[in-house]
Amino acid sequence: FMVLSGTLEIRVSLPNGQSHTLSTLEAGSIFGEMSLLLEQPRNATAVAVTDAEVCCISHADFIESLEEGETWARKFLM
Repeated sequence: FMVLSGTLEIRVSLPNGQSHTLSTLEAGSIFGEMSLLLEQPRNATAVAVTDAEVCCISHADFIESLEEGETWARKFLM
């Protein structure tokens, strides 16, 4: 996913039932990249803390963009 606007927090659940915030993301940030690259389930949860808009990138679209040499896809790998 790519954050287009707003603020999100990336959180993980703790064994005691509480959650822990790993990071706060603003516009231009990406998250979920490991799931995209490895096609595996997510490790954390993204929670909007303000009104936010995100763009969902499918694995197929990512691979196609990478093969076409699109700059954003190459940056994703870095």
